[in-house]
Amino acid sequence: MCPTAPLLPGVSFTRWSRGEFLLVGLVLGLLNAIVKPILQFFSLRHLIATYGVVVVLINAVLLRLLSAILGGALHAARVLTVLAAGFVVGP
Repeated sequence: MCPTAPLLPGVSFTRWSRGEFLLVGLVLGLLNAIVKPILQFFSLRHLIATYGVVVVLINAVLLRLLSAILGGALHAARVLTVLAAGFVVGP
């Protein structure tokens, strides 16, 4: 996630402490390990039909969920910015 914030002008961290980065990494890792497979399972038909483009949408949803869980530690300005961040975060 750290390379995403400097690459996209609309994505930023609101608090810049080392513990905050570790917390963001831990929560994002847990979301990728627990929630992402569930979302991919339920969207499997669309995932196959779009050749994996749905993974970008799932990553965007996870980033929005991460921002909501951490109380705004990660801020994304617009929906297109979140989609671009989902693309940069990768599969």
